[in-house]
Amino acid sequence: MRLLDMVGFRPELNTCVVSQEPIQAEDQFFSYPLGGVVSPAYAQVNAGLMPVTLVTLKLLRHMQRSAYSHVQSLSITPELHDETERLMLGYLTYLLERKLQSVDFIRRIRRQ
Repeated sequence: MRLLDMVGFRPELNTCVVSQEPIQAEDQFFSYPLGGVVSPAYAQVNAGLMPVTLVTLKLLRHMQRSAYSHVQSLSITPELHDETERLMLGYLTYLLERKLQSVDFIRRIRRQ
């Protein structure tokens, strides 16, 4: 998250990227092309959105504002980890316009 911020691709997680209205405390959607969260009210008029649970959104916000050492020490569920990873990898893949080979390599090592 910090790297995305430093290179100008910080995802917008507090305001709907379509309406510019503050995000409410409920499940949302994420737009890779728009670079942030889309509120449910605007999800039907935007194709290709990824659903984001409220708990994942809270974790992503925490990751944006906290030091890496603090984020690294968090205990999160496998489901939360998977959703967060899937969302961020999708965003990175969109930005880079290519699949990250290192991700597959790390996953293979974890399984061994």
